[in-house]
Amino acid sequence: MSAAPEIAGEVPSGAEVSDAALVEMYRATGTDVAFGELIRRHQIAVFRLLLTLLGDPDEAEKACEQAFFDAARKLDELKDPAGFAAWISSVARGIVHKAEAGKGKKPKKRSAPRKPPSDPRGVVKQQVQGVLGELTNDERAALVLADLEGDSYESIAATLGTTPAGAEELVELARSKFVDAMVRRAEGEDTVAYVHPPSQDLEPGRVLGKRFRIEERVGEGGMGAVFRATDLQTKREVAVKTLLPEAAKDAGLRKRFEREAQILQKVAHPNFVRFVDYGDGASEPAYVVMEFLDGSALSKLLTGESRLVPERALHITRHVLTGLAHAHHLGIVHRDVKPDNVVIVQEPEDPEFAKILDFGIARLAEPDAPEKTKLTQKGEIFGTPIYMSPEQVRGDPIDSRADLYSVSVMLYEMLAARPPFVSKNQNGLFAMHLAALPPPLRDWAPDVAQLGPLQELLDAGLAKQPEARIATAAEYLERVNALIADGFGGASRDPSAARPKPKPATSASQAARNATTSPGASQPGSSGLSRLSARTKWLLLAAILSVLAAGITLWLLYGTMRA
Repeated sequence: MSAAPEIAGEVPSGAEVSDAALVEMYRATGTDVAFGELIRRHQIAVFRLLLTLLGDPDEAEKACEQAFFDAARKLDELKDPAGFAAWISSVARGIVHKAEAGKGKKPKKRSAPRKPPSDPRGVVKQQVQGVLGELTNDERAALVLADLEGDSYESIAATLGTTPAGAEELVELARSKFVDAMVRRAEGEDTVAYVHPPSQDLEPGRVLGKRFRIEERVGEGGMGAVFRATDLQTKREVAVKTLLPEAAKDAGLRKRFEREAQILQKVAHPNFVRFVDYGDGASEPAYVVMEFLDGSALSKLLTGESRLVPERALHITRHVLTGLAHAHHLGIVHRDVKPDNVVIVQEPEDPEFAKILDFGIARLAEPDAPEKTKLTQKGEIFGTPIYMSPEQVRGDPIDSRADLYSVSVMLYEMLAARPPFVSKNQNGLFAMHLAALPPPLRDWAPDVAQLGPLQELLDAGLAKQPEARIATAAEYLERVNALIADGFGGASRDPSAARPKPKPATSASQAARNATTSPGASQPGSSGLSRLSARTKWLLLAAILSVLAAGITLWLLYGTMRA
């Protein structure tokens, strides 16, 4: 951006002079120093507004200069000198409207279609940019001023030349349109299923590390295969995990596999699968040996029994949180908590004892890390879309609270027989995690008594912003234990109770709209604002802010401008 024009004179020393005093000084003396100080204070904010409206940094810079030149000539028109900030924004906005009128609203030249990014975070960013382009200038400006700048409705009204009530309605309309458009675009994305290369099984009878005899292959994951084996020293059954041949060629995946072994060894706890041994793959395939769990994955339990009564769901969640509290204390974030990675086994005093497994994408804090639990670097995306936290979707640095969001998704699924968000593809799920509220439990479990405490727990666990979420696994565990101690019960005692069948949404987009709409039928002609509850408005504020902060190109441009 060009520097402000050189000015003569000095602003009086001492306490910072107010905008009103600077305006009066300029009016009285015509000294450039007063108006130059106004430029210094408000140049960045005006440029941001113009960049939001125009979408082009060069055009925004020219319009910014023009706005201050026009303001200097029209300063006598300003009735309230204390309102200079809102007034200069109105001047800038008038320049944009005049330019658009001069162009006769000619259609924009179509650019060549961009190749979809391969990185899911890049896909979300591209969708955000496209959605912002669908909003009108006023809607886009209102959204940015409210959710990025944190302006009040009064300030937005002054900037956009409307009333505070009109500004509030404009912001709510923009938020509603943003959510709908994000989900609609996500639904339109084509997804290509990744097919793993065929696994080259270790043949039965082969002995690894002169100790573990392979018996049979029992499963396969994203980068490894799992075998049932016999520990020749103890004569016990064990599970042996090895890298798939294609994965073994990748140095990064080999390093991750080695880290999984280190984490598994460090996290020793009854609620985690027990580590037995590790082979580094120097003369044979790299492998991790764990206890063999004679049980069923929670995902299989949910498939066979539909939704669980609250007592069972809370009991299983208590086990998971106990294990996570231990891991988080050690600086370990799992990053992929989901029913597939929770196995229910029988113990002498507990027929449904939960154990967590699969540390393939977990992170271990470095000894010199400033904060033990902030482990993921900006831009990395790991996890399973249905259970991923909003910060994982954005590729932001994450901490242990990401695991707690995933636990909450899993608890919701146990109670409702479906996860809170369902979409045709992962991009639709990303949009919902970022900007939609989960349907209330009463939609799926109306026969369960005392839903209030469960709903409060899930609301706190599924908060979009980590700061608004339950802070630690220990605190979450405390709340779950309190519910269990209070004798929480539900009307339905049959673990295979069929869930209610409300009329399903016709699409993921409709599901998101339903999730962000207050209970009750909407009346024909009702606006998006009138359908949104106060709680929804507040949470959407945080949701939209997180989406924009993650994907909007404006921030990248601001960073360039500041540099």
